[in-house]
Amino acid sequence: RIEFQVFVAKQWKRKIEKILDMSSKETSYEVENVKTRKCY
Repeated sequence: RIEFQVFVAKQWKRKIEKILDMSSKETSYEVENVKTRKCY
């Protein structure tokens, strides 16, 4: 039972890391868009 919980926890950790990575890329992309908009 504990092994299964650890397995699930690891999967969730990977999912969260992927989501955070994607969101950070999106936010940096949005920031770049704002910077270019301010330049114009």
